Amino acid sequence: MDRLYLFLIRNDIWIYIICGLGLFWYISEFIRARQLLRRASFGLERETGGRVQGNALLFILLLLSVVAGVVYVNTRIQPNLPAELLRPPTPTPDIFRTPLRSPTPLTDFLDDLNATPTSPLAPTVTLPGTNDVASTNPNAGVTTPGAPGSGGTTPVTDSEGTVVTQESATAAPATTAGCSPLVNISQPANGSTVFGSVAFLGTATGDGFAFYKLEINGPQTGNQWASLVGQVVSNQVINGLLGSANFNGWADGRYTIKLTIVDGTSNEIASCSIQINLDS
Repeated sequence: MDRLYLFLIRNDIWIYIICGLGLFWYISEFIRARQLLRRASFGLERETGGRVQGNALLFILLLLSVVAGVVYVNTRIQPNLPAELLRPPTPTPDIFRTPLRSPTPLTDFLDDLNATPTSPLAPTVTLPGTNDVASTNPNAGVTTPGAPGSGGTTPVTDSEGTVVTQESATAAPATTAGCSPLVNISQPANGSTVFGSVAFLGTATGDGFAFYKLEINGPQTGNQWASLVGQVVSNQVINGLLGSANFNGWADGRYTIKLTIVDGTSNEIASCSIQINLDS
């Protein structure tokens, strides 16, 4: 019924016009039939005049009923209808009038082809379970601040097991965020200075676990979050290898490493962040 009311309310003017024209026509037919009956001398003429008069009277009553119904809807029903129902429908956008993007000039396209490709942000990664140098020697390429040494240097072991020395990073104290026994990064330690191939050890588990993400944010990524292992990992890890990466060629500076646990509905349920210093 609401659709019928809306149709009558939105088209009442046209209904009045059509009914007015119809009433004018059938009233003239009714008058013509009355005149025909007065002049009729034969039975056939009277029969024709009576039929025309009856049809005209029927349509006159029908059109008057339509007009009365529209008037009733406008005066009695429309004030009681909800305002949301009377709002005009949302217009459909015309896709042919939507401005299109100008085509790329050929010179710009050729310039893009000749441009020197930039190095990708994603480092060389190793997923959990891959047997490589970093996984067999988790401390390779990691310098822990405050470790004993002489002359302000800290002894470390490179990827080939050779003991080397490196200046400790002089930076503001690193901070952790959100780490817990179920979600943590144990190696490298928070605030460590790293270089080369680095393995990330820790724990990623908990109720609702579906997968975890290991991300990095720093100078090489334009201070934006980027995946460190190239994809999400659906295996839970307890005091094991979360992933590893090769930082050769990366810009030096402070980086934030974030481990995030995600449930089956893609909601982040826990995270742990540490900071490392890259000095390649």
